[in-house]
Parts: sequence; structure tokens; C-alpha cells
Amino acid sequence: MRFVLRTRSLLSLAFIAIMGVYCALELRLESNITKFMPDQSGSQLAALSRQLADSELTRTMILSVQGPSLAVSLEAAGQLADRLGRNEEVEWVRAGVDPDELEGLYKLYFPRRHYFISEDP
Repeated sequence: MRFVLRTRSLLSLAFIAIMGVYCALELRLESNITKFMPDQSGSQLAALSRQLADSELTRTMILSVQGPSLAVSLEAAGQLADRLGRNEEVEWVRAGVDPDELEGLYKLYFPRRHYFISEDP
């Protein structure tokens, strides 16, 4: 009985060691989102998806600040923007909404507003 347990233990340890060596040599971790998209031969949509995945938008972070009141939230957002703007690792900071961009969004989405209607909201 001891022989069988010892053999099983040794085989288990050997298997774990072999799997550890295999994982150490073969395991590759990637964070490139294009690996999860369809390949170029799929369609023009796949090509467009790849271009969008490697755009400025993928390197942009949007922060939303919420507080007990609008005045407190605006003050906190302003302080956060000032502080981030002084950080050398942050390329640029934009706070608030540009009225020209709002007009552009309106022109883009208003004619297509009915596309957002869903039978199953």
C-alpha cells in the first residue's frame, strides 16, 4: 500500500514539474486587443476594427466625477484636471465640454437617432 502511495506521489510531482517547465517555456501573455478580433480576411469591418483598436481613442481615459452637488462636483473635477495636467506622465487633459464638439455630435447622431430605438430596451 505504501509503495502505491509513494509511486502515485512521485508521478504526481513529476507531472506537476513537467507542466511547470512547459508553462514556463510556452506561456505567453498578451494584452493586444486585436488578437480577439476577426482576421483581415474576414471583411472590411475587421480591417476597420483593427484600425480603431490602435487609435488615439484606445489610449484615452474618461473620468467622471460625482459629488453631493453640482458645484462640489465641478470644483473637484477642476482640481483633478489641474493636478493631472501637472503630471508629466499625462500627455493632455481636457475638462468640460467643448460647444463645437457638442454641435458635431448633434450633427452626427441626430439624423440617426431612430437607430437607437430598441424593441427590447
